[in-house]
Amino acid sequence: MNRKDCLVQYAALKAEIIQIMQEISKLSDAPAHFASDSVLASPAHEPYENRPIPIRGNVQDAEIQRETQQLVKKYHDMLIQLYREKNAAEDFLETVSNPIDRVILRGYYMDGRSWRDVAANLSESSGRDYSEDAVRKRAKRFLEKV
Repeated sequence: MNRKDCLVQYAALKAEIIQIMQEISKLSDAPAHFASDSVLASPAHEPYENRPIPIRGNVQDAEIQRETQQLVKKYHDMLIQLYREKNAAEDFLETVSNPIDRVILRGYYMDGRSWRDVAANLSESSGRDYSEDAVRKRAKRFLEKV
């Protein structure tokens, strides 16, 4: 994987994780049915006689719970991979000598901002006027060189 690929891979993996989080949320909100049961327990004081204690609540379907657990595991594995990709991308960005190039690359690929937002942020922080096209072309030229 080349240096540009680590930036692109990080951004893509981050987007995929967001999709999985949304799917987990949907499954977690899946309809549940009301159930009741009871357990036997004795009071903390005498007479220590077991009595039934009712338990009531909403229960989610077992298949939905299994699917949710599988997605949560996939989410966890992808999160670990995301941190690895982020570290690789940050290692690459450390090799970029020009701070303006680092700001542009980090803003677009790492932070997921649009070219317009990256240009506006750069213009605001540097005091120079950067256009969306100028920022995009600068990033493209830099990545073609490496």
